[in-house]
Amino acid sequence: MSERTVVETLLKARALLAEGKWCKGSYAVDRDGVECDVRGPSAVAWCALGAIWKFEPDLSRQVDVEEYLKMVIPRAQRIFLGVPILNDAPETTLADVLALYDRAIEMAERETA
Repeated sequence: MSERTVVETLLKARALLAEGKWCKGSYAVDRDGVECDVRGPSAVAWCALGAIWKFEPDLSRQVDVEEYLKMVIPRAQRIFLGVPILNDAPETTLADVLALYDRAIEMAERETA
């Protein structure tokens, strides 16, 4: 099995979240909203990072993929907001998370082309 590229992982994670399978406050939740393993069979929704972890089991590669999400958080917010804090903020919407992914995908495509 070949390794998935950063862009492929971001695209798969974004597609999952775009289906409305997004959550706040946990990396993944089951149908009752209870936290569960991101790759477990009971998971039905994921946060911005949990979706990456679902598709990329290798920790060092997770960090590589996550870095693209971090880099596209506006600089002024990056100091105070990491991806989990941004995902879980009350004002953050699924549209905000998908836009973050879109910017990360665009950057990764440019850098890996």
